[in-house]
Amino acid sequence: MQLLVDGAPVPGSEVTAVADATSVSGKTGPDGRVTLSIDREGAWLIRAVHMIRLPRTASLAAPSWESYWFTLSFHTARR
Repeated sequence: MQLLVDGAPVPGSEVTAVADATSVSGKTGPDGRVTLSIDREGAWLIRAVHMIRLPRTASLAAPSWESYWFTLSFHTARR
């Protein structure tokens, strides 16, 4: 899969796929791509979080970070 934000690749992000008690993870490369081995049937959830540091402001109430949360769920079945 490929992780993009505003059409640009997101390198170095941890991506995790979870099914029941099984999880596999990897980091995206410079092109935002990662390959995960989905080796069993059932329901899967893939997730990743990308954080962007925001410019500092004089206001203490202003946010410091912007977060993008990615999820993809699907079900695999044996043929």
